[in-house]
Parts: sequence; C-alpha cells; structure tokens
Amino acid sequence: MKYGKTETYTDNNKTTAYGTHDKRTKPSVHNLKTNDNIILNNKDYKIIEIISESTGEAVIYKIENDKKNILALKLYYEFHDIENEPNTEALSRIKKIKDVDILNLIDYGTGIDKYEGKYCFEILDFAQGSDLLNIKNLKEKYTADFLEKIVVPQIFKGVLKLHENRIYHCDLKPQNVFFVDKEQTEIVIGDYGSAKTFDFDAAKSSRKTTTVKGTDFYLPPEQAIGFISEKNDYYSFGMILLHLLYPDELIINESETKSLSRQKLKQIIENQFEGEPIIDYNLSYQRINDLIAGLTLVDFNLRWGKEQVKQWIAGEEIEIIYNKSAKKETSTQKTKKLALTFGKHKISKPDDVRDYILNDENWYADLIEDTDNRREFVSYMSKDNSNVPTIFNKIIKYYSQDGKDFVAEAITRFFVPNHPVTLGNKSFDFFNTNDIMKTTAEAFSYLIFTLWKKSSDYDIRLFIFKYELAARHLVDKQPEVLEILKILYKQLNLRKELKNKFEYNNIYAYTAVTKKDLSKIKQFLFAYLPAKIKLKFFKVINHNQVHFSLEKNLKAYFFEIGIKRTLKDEVEERVLVDFPKDYFSFDDFCEKTSTAIINNAVNKHRIIGKDFIINSIELFKTDFKKYYKGLYKNLENEFKKLKERISSEKRINNSEKRNLKDIESIFSKKKYHKINHAYKLIEKIKNYIKRIEQEKSNTGPSKILVRIFWAVMVLVVIVSFVVPILLSTPALSRIMALFYNDITEKNLVLEEIAMVEVKGGSFNMGCEDG
Repeated sequence: MKYGKTETYTDNNKTTAYGTHDKRTKPSVHNLKTNDNIILNNKDYKIIEIISESTGEAVIYKIENDKKNILALKLYYEFHDIENEPNTEALSRIKKIKDVDILNLIDYGTGIDKYEGKYCFEILDFAQGSDLLNIKNLKEKYTADFLEKIVVPQIFKGVLKLHENRIYHCDLKPQNVFFVDKEQTEIVIGDYGSAKTFDFDAAKSSRKTTTVKGTDFYLPPEQAIGFISEKNDYYSFGMILLHLLYPDELIINESETKSLSRQKLKQIIENQFEGEPIIDYNLSYQRINDLIAGLTLVDFNLRWGKEQVKQWIAGEEIEIIYNKSAKKETSTQKTKKLALTFGKHKISKPDDVRDYILNDENWYADLIEDTDNRREFVSYMSKDNSNVPTIFNKIIKYYSQDGKDFVAEAITRFFVPNHPVTLGNKSFDFFNTNDIMKTTAEAFSYLIFTLWKKSSDYDIRLFIFKYELAARHLVDKQPEVLEILKILYKQLNLRKELKNKFEYNNIYAYTAVTKKDLSKIKQFLFAYLPAKIKLKFFKVINHNQVHFSLEKNLKAYFFEIGIKRTLKDEVEERVLVDFPKDYFSFDDFCEKTSTAIINNAVNKHRIIGKDFIINSIELFKTDFKKYYKGLYKNLENEFKKLKERISSEKRINNSEKRNLKDIESIFSKKKYHKINHAYKLIEKIKNYIKRIEQEKSNTGPSKILVRIFWAVMVLVVIVSFVVPILLSTPALSRIMALFYNDITEKNLVLEEIAMVEVKGGSFNMGCEDG
C-alpha cells in the first residue's frame, strides 16, 4: 500500500470484504442476527449484518463498536479438537503488527477468552473493496501490467512482514487477500486462522506439524504432510497469481470465480511431478509467467522465495530449475551403484524399501520431497522393474494430498505385495491366508471393538485404504475379493465400477468413510460374514400392519474363529400385511400370512434360509398366530357389546344396518382376511351412535336444569346489586317511609332535622331530602 498506517474504515455502500451477498435476517449458527448485541473480551459490539456463513470454518459478521466504527468479525464454529483452533501465539504477534500491507487485527479470542466459552474469534478492520475474487470480470481487472505493478509488490511486502515476525500464513488464497479501498488498488493480507509461528531464535526456518489447515488448491504438496516453511506461502502466492491471470486454468466456469475444478488441479499436480510447466502459458506474458512458474515448483528446495522475488521485481532474469539432475550424475551413472544410501539405510532390493519407510521418520522428506533423490531412486529401482517410474509417480500424484502414511502404504504394497496390513499394534496377513473371510473378520472386529473410539477419521480412512489396497493385489490369487469389495462399496454408498485390472488411481472406499460411519462398517460385516438371523414378532398395528424386528448376530461365527466378542444389529420394521384370501381354516390363514411376511423380509434383506437361527421362523409363526387369535377374539367381543348398545336405539339408519350385516357376515363366515374391514365398520358405527347420544343430551332434562340454574343466578344478581342502588334514591326513601313509619322503638319520623334521644346526651343528625 502507498499510504500510512492501516486505519479503521467505515463504508457507505454494500461492498464488503468477504464477497457479494444479500442482507441476511435469519439467525446464524451462533444464534446471532442483525441488530443483536455481542460482548467480546468485555467490549460491546452490535451486529450490523451477517456477511457470510460459507467460509467453511466460521461466520463473518459486519459489526459496530461503541465508537460507531465498522469492523469485521470472524466468529469460528466450535472446534472439538483444540489442535484445530487458531494459533494464539500467531494472533498475539499479528495484533502487534501495524503495517500498511497487513489487515489490522484489533482483537481476538481463544482459550478462556472465547465467545460463550466455545467460539474463537478475530476482530479486524473492515476492508471496503472486498477480496481479490469479488470482481465482475477477472480478465479485465487482472491484466499482466496490473499484477506486476499493483498486486505482486503489495502481497510480497505483506508476506515479508509476516515472515519478519516469524509467522507463516499457511492459507494464502485470493479470498484472504483484500482491497481496503473502494477503488480496489490498496491490498492487504488478512484472515489468520491457519497461521503458524516459529521461535525468533530458532536456527531452522521449517517445522513439522500434525495439524494441517488450508485450501488445497493453493497449498504446496509438502504442507499436506505437515511440513511448514516460508516456501509454503510463496507457493500459495504463485497459485494466487495463476488464478488471477489464468482463471480458465483453475475455475469451472467464468460466472463463478471461486468454483475451482479439481480435475484441473490434478493436471497441474501431474505436470509438477513430471517436472514440466504447470500450464500452457500465454507467451505474451513471459515475465509474469516466469514468476508464477518459479513460485509453484513442486520441489521446495528449487522453489523461488524471498531473494528470487526481490530479483524479479528489480527486473532481473532468474533461471527456473525444475530439477537438479542435469547438474549432477547422469541416470546411467546412478544405476551402476550397487545400492542406494538414505541416512543409515541401504536400498538394493524391494524389502529394503519397506524397511526404510517403516523405520526412518524422515523418509518422506528425503525420498519424496527431494526430487534429486526421488529421481535417483526411481532410476535405480527401474533396473529390475520397468513399471517403477509410472507407478511411483502415480502414487505420489494421487495420494500425497491424503498424507504421507497413504503414500507409504502404497509404495510398500507396490514393492512388497505380500506385506501384512498393520492396524494398531497388530498385523493381518491377507496375502498368505487360506481364509480371507476369517482374516477380514479378525481385522475389522479389532478395529470396531478396540480401536474405533480412540481413532480419528484419518486413522479409519487409512485402515480402509490398506484393506482395499491389499485386496486389490489379491485379485489374481483370490478373485472373490472383488465380490467382497463390491459389498463394501454398496454399504458405503459408493457408485464406482470395480475392474479386474488394478490401477493405483482407483482405490475409492477410504474416500467415503469417516468415524461417523461405524454402522456402515458393521453392515458390511453383516452382509459379508455368515451372520445368524432371528425374526421377532411384536404386534399387529391397526389390524393391517405387522411390527417385527430382524436381528443379525455374528456371535456364532465369531466364536467359531476364536473372537470372544459378539456383534449384533436389530432392525425394526412395520409392513402392511398382504392377507391371503384362499385358506380353509384359521391355522391355515395364519400360516400363509406369516409365511408371506417372512418371505418379504427374506427378499428385502437377501437372507438365505440357512442363516436363520434354529426355530426362529417357527417361533415367529407361533407368536403371530397367538397374537392374531387374541386380536380376532377381542374384536368379536367388541362387536357383541356394540350390538347390545344398538338394540336400545330406534334411530339406526339403513347404512349402519348394512354395516352391521357385513360385520355379522365376517364373523359368522370366519373371513379372517377381512378383519381390518370389520374393525373400520365397527369404528364407524360407534361414531354414529356417539353422535345420536350427543343429540339426545342436548334436549334432555339436564339442559332444563341448566336453564333454571342460570335464571336463578340472574335473579340473585338483581337482588344483590340492582335493588340497593334503587333504594338509595330520595323518592323511593319517602315511599318506603310510609310503609315503615315505625322503624325503631322510639318511633322515629323522617324530618328535615330530627332530634334523636340516646343515653348520655343528644346530637343533631342532618338529613337532606329525607
């Protein structure tokens, strides 16, 4: 930026720092809405507007402080893992930075300072010009000249300022870089939820982290496996420039500037690992092309950083080195070596690769991230297997974004196909087993009973990945594994075609499972393993629905293979009964009805007859027969009581008489399949009788008594209130005196002024008008 300190901005239009939007009135996920007051760190703020709830991790609000300054509030969703919360040390350092290229962090809340004790937050200056993508036309706005003169210098200065304070942003993207002015020329870096810090006196400028946050389209490959250095931000810097200058190479369509294409990203990654330009650049933009290419190199050792960007801004030409192999030994020279050396490990055969990966924690940095070592390794191992270059690069391309453990498993399985599947502190040998069903049961039961509760989504996905990968390598030896995987895919709702020919890019099951999917994993075992089935009858509902349960139990099979746990699942169902019309007795009717119910369950759940627990079907039929017999008897008794009530009624219409005959016919001819019809007719007649009785009650003695009661109540009111009022008038007083002239023993007479004698003396009592 070109002017002094970043200030607090006020705005007079609808443009915001977080994208175009319609004004929202509904409460947010934090139960906050427009005009609500909110207290953060003992300071009062007012919600002016809910700007966005689509950031993926927080809600953005426009707020006003007590001085009427307009600010931006980023209020995070609740984090259930403290490791995912914003870095307190990073926010503390950023708050102290007052720089024209850094969006001013006014306040923040983490730990005990969270809003309502659970929501982290950041309060920042409000940027009036929105983020870099809130532009009507990217191609018109971001010309090569505009990028070179306006965007690049200001982002670079912001990155330098963060790095000077030993802060790595770790989530630079167009949505986190803002125009603070309406004219959209002054740029600042903001949004610090993913920032990481380093000690000021630390010798190394890189670190490992177990928490990886950010947007994968803009993140360097090494960040996906927890490797952080200043080169991460420079890679993101380059991807931002790529998005702005070549939007067609990243977005799905021009009308949605944030609609990134994962397919296009895969092509970029593939080009990176092949050591080629990531896109077909427009040669008329050669200078800015070089900057993008240098910043987005996959090898962070070769990637441009602070010094190269300085040189580029100064107009110097800088060589882009996609790999260093040309300056070192030739591939031919390397293959002549008897063995490769990585740290303390020597690699000369496939088993050495497995041992190296399993026992050296730096294997990923040395073998994968170091492109020179990787090329040397691929060249060396290719002498015995010509597929190594293709498969090795595919593994890195497809699984590095999932994590280094996925890459390790895939590489190990490629070089050592019979490698056991490890799970926790146990291993399961799928390759050499004679009973893959038993091995599957042992592995998954261990996962469910022992590890599931303490496992993360990552752990569970990794095991499913290992299982499918091992199974896919077994197709030639045990073709039935494809059927097993089809069952797994079905339970995970995966619509992917499983082909006999295995490719390293078609492992899918792990992508569809999380810790929340325990029930799906259990259903996979119930569908694949020989579970025993038990039908349990409950009752008949509304005379035409059967309520029962289907219990699947693996206890017997688990006991048979030595697993001392049990796994069961019970599903309750309510189905409409398809009553048979052709039967010769009550027993025959019940037999055919219950058989139809059982067959329906068998077809729906694909149950084989031998899967039922012994006597389960017979018990179901017996319970159904017993219940239905009682149901029939109760309805018959209810009908008898109904006829007794009707016998005293003279106002039964012809329609109800026909209904009575129909019910009589159902019971007399034992039409068991029409019991539901009889039930409905009985209810209809009962409602009819109820209406008749209600009509009688409206004209009976009780209504006369009610009328008398209310008449008495009216009379009482008149005597209590109206009569005293009338008697208080003078005229009525004189009239009453004529009739009551001997009121007291003293024979008092109403006069204008009367003398009343009393013991102890006398007094005058005035009286007006009587």
